[in-house]
Amino acid sequence: MSINLETFFIKLLIWLAIEIVLNLVGLDNLADYSEFIFNQIEKQHSSLSHSNITLVTTYSA
Repeated sequence: MSINLETFFIKLLIWLAIEIVLNLVGLDNLADYSEFIFNQIEKQHSSLSHSNITLVTTYSA
């Protein structure tokens, strides 16, 4: 798997700049909390898609 280093460093620098600004403003904790919530929702969707779900219906003709 090849990684485009230019894209990686651009994303890294943008992330770092946003972290610094949010930390100076005092909103870094809010950003970390929203990232935590997003990861929790992503885990729920991942576990739902990998679980075996059986639908039981009663049908009488």
